[in-house]
Amino acid sequence: MIFSIHEIICRGTPEQIGWSHGSIALEFISQFGEFGLKAATARAKYFVDTLENSVPEIIDGIASGANVDFLDILTLNLWSEIALPECPDVYTSIAQAVDGDI
Repeated sequence: MIFSIHEIICRGTPEQIGWSHGSIALEFISQFGEFGLKAATARAKYFVDTLENSVPEIIDGIASGANVDFLDILTLNLWSEIALPECPDVYTSIAQAVDGDI
């Protein structure tokens, strides 16, 4: 399967942005399951508490728009942390708070 980069432009509340993202990317999200999504969700559970407390509306919105589980979307967003846990120097994770702090 060949993947290409798609631009997704979303506006609105965090939940609306997430829903738009999920519904537009529905086909990709559902196809990703073929590549071991269910096995990777066990590792994603490590991040659930932190992310549910910081960005739940966006993740919930994406899941709702794609008609999949919250944990599946979380797993898709954490793929490098899940796939490469022993190699922290090969990827970068960054987050920005609502007030602009990074």
